[in-house]
Formats: sequence, C-alpha cells, structure tokens
Amino acid sequence: MRMRTQRILAALLSLMLLLALAPAGWADGETDEIPEFLSRRNTVIINLTPSTDEDFNNDIITAGVQADLYLLTEAEPVKGYDTYKYKNLAGDLSVLQTELDTALKIDPSEYPEQIKDPAFRMSKMLESFTPLAYKFADIVLADDFEAVEPQSFVAGDKPNTITAENLKAGLYLLVLRGSNLTDKHLTLTVDGIEEEYGYVTSTKKQLSPNDTKGKEGEAHIATRAFSEKYEYLFEPQLITVPTRTDNGNLQYNTAFGDWDNIIKVNIKAARDERPGKIKIKKTLSDYLDLGKDETFEPAIFTFDIIARKTKDATSETVYRRQVSMNFDGPDTTGKTEVLKDIPAGSWVWITEIYAGAHYTGSSSSEYPIEVKADEITVVNGKTAIKEQSGNTAVFDNKNNDTHRGGHGIENVFTHDGRTWSNGWTTEPANAANGGAV
Repeated sequence: MRMRTQRILAALLSLMLLLALAPAGWADGETDEIPEFLSRRNTVIINLTPSTDEDFNNDIITAGVQADLYLLTEAEPVKGYDTYKYKNLAGDLSVLQTELDTALKIDPSEYPEQIKDPAFRMSKMLESFTPLAYKFADIVLADDFEAVEPQSFVAGDKPNTITAENLKAGLYLLVLRGSNLTDKHLTLTVDGIEEEYGYVTSTKKQLSPNDTKGKEGEAHIATRAFSEKYEYLFEPQLITVPTRTDNGNLQYNTAFGDWDNIIKVNIKAARDERPGKIKIKKTLSDYLDLGKDETFEPAIFTFDIIARKTKDATSETVYRRQVSMNFDGPDTTGKTEVLKDIPAGSWVWITEIYAGAHYTGSSSSEYPIEVKADEITVVNGKTAIKEQSGNTAVFDNKNNDTHRGGHGIENVFTHDGRTWSNGWTTEPANAANGGAV
C-alpha cells in the first residue's frame, strides 16, 4: 500500500540575532528596573492547521493535540539596550550552552545587505536552531530527565489552535503530542504483539527543510498524536518570547520592530495512515465425524479479504489477501485470525470462498466493515488500548452430510507501496481431492 505522507512546513517562530544588532535605548544603563516588555506575561498561539490540504486540516483537529512548553532558560535584560539575553542553561541542558551561544550570533559584517531582510535573518537562524531543537528534545524527553513540570495546553473553543497564556519571558521547547498519550515511552501488548504507544518515537522522515537528519535518512526524535485514521509526527521547536513585529509582521528576532507579547507559531508536522485490524472469527458447530474405523481430512475453510478505499465496492483496492483455517473437530468457541496493516478508514468485504468439501457456511456480519485502528484511551491516568469489537467478521459452518475430502491453498497478496506480489501456502501439505484458491 502506498503510504501517503503530507509534509507541512512552516517557519520556526521568534529567533534572536546578535545583540550588537539591537538598538540602544530602553534605559541606557540609568536604572536596574526590569523593562516592561520582559515583566509582562506572554501568549503563544499555535496554529494546528497550516496546510492548504483541507483533509489534513479537518483531521488533525480530531487528534487531541496538546502543547507542552518547557522553559529552558529565562530571559534577562541587557543594560543600555532594548533587548534581552538568556540566563545560562542549568543541569543536563548546560552541555548545549556553547551551541546555544553560537546559534544566537550572526555577524552582520558578513551580510551587510542581506541582514536587513527579515526572511534572510530567519533562514540563517533556522540553520542553527532546528538541529539545536532536536538536541534539546533528546535531553528533555529522555526517561531520566528531571524537568520542572512543563506547562501543558489544549485547544479550546477553536480546535484549530492552541493558546498558551501567562508565559514568562524566555526560551522554550515546544513539544506537541496526543493528550491521550500519557507516557513518553510506552510499549503495550496488543493481540500478543508489543507495540509502541508512547508520545515519543523515532522517524527517518524529513519534517522540515532544516531537518538535516531526516534529509539524510537518519533516525531522529519526533513526538506524535493519533487521530482515527492518521499518525501525526511533530518536529520539536524552539520559541523565544517575547518577540518583535514590524507593521504587524513577525520579525523573528529581538532587535527589529516593536515588542509583541502575542506570538503565533505554525507547526511542523507530517502524517502517515494508521494500520487497522480485521479479525475473522470462525466457529464449527457441527463437525463430520466418520467414526474411529474411517479416516477423514481436516476441515479447511478459506476466506477472501478485500479492503477498498471507500464504501463503494468499485473504489480502489488498498489491501487483498486470502487466509485459511483448519479444524480437526467441532469448535463452538471458535478460532480467530487477525489481519494487520489494513489502512484505517478503509472498508472490507470478507467472503468464505471455500468451505471444505462437506460444510455449509454462514456469516452473521454485515458488509462492508469499516476498518478502525486501535482506540487509545486513558484508564486510571495511563494510556490504554480499547479493543475494536466492530472489526470482527463472524462465520459459522455446519456439516452437510457429504463425505468428500478437500484441502485449501492460501494465496497471500502483499503491496510494497508500488507493486503487488503474492505467494502460496498449502494446508495441509499432503492434502488431496479438490481445493480453493
């Protein structure tokens, strides 16, 4: 199946320039009072719908995205200048002090003309700040990092934005994640298989043009949220508050324009289709028993599974497979076959195409069945998975009093995103007399 990935790229908000660029004047060294632009609290408005893709914008607001803001270091005024600097990083973060100091500096003499252009200043800062944001995230999101409790915010009346209010002036790490993912690193066992449901994950995707590891195809940290159909991956971002605007336009620095304590930031995100599951439950309520003096074949049943993009039976096929189940006696409890990696949101038709040589089958399920991914919920403050019972197709077979033997062959179709391929599985190996494909 072709994975449709949409990369949503947006500018990283509010980055500082070299202090030498800052115009003098807030106090000219005459007072030790904190300037008003540093003493007031700040608001950050996070735009969750920066895409031109209407489907992306409509779906991401259903993913329950929350914003965690970690204050990395507070801002402090620079006497004689209408600007601020950062206090030194503390604790585990101090290893990044040199890189932060370097990232904050642009030598204007190297770019005497370009430095006047806000877009140029922003692009130069992004070259340093994007990889630095990942390094901060590597430390902050580690299991053993003892952070001061981050401030967390969720969307309110406007689900397409998250508003973070009452923030001190300083440098923040912005981490977006699903509000129903309570653990940074969590593995749960689902259908006997361990799967990750923590909000911190690893990806090789390039989440923005300055995501150099993603560009080289190297694994790097990302955070995530889940909607019913998609997994969203977010790039960590650095935000400096407050910032400046010039005629209402953000200047991405602390040196040009007028101070503004209301900051707007566009997210950097990609998404992938979530895998869903279908269960086939098979019971055999009446089994052909030929007696101890006669031999007979196992009862073999084969099912054809077709998943389509929409509920329309003529829409694009996104998954195709055939599976078989064997019985050697009556089984009213039933056996279950779990089919994974079917795109969530697709629609499935399941047909019993072979019912052995002497059985009549029936299905109690209505088709098509909408494929749903695992429902993620919170139980006692912890992330948990609620089984999707509606994803089960139920079949039952009874003996029709014929004595013919039979066997089955399973034809498995797989899709690598570009082409289809198939293989054969014969059950049992020595079966004879009839069959199904």
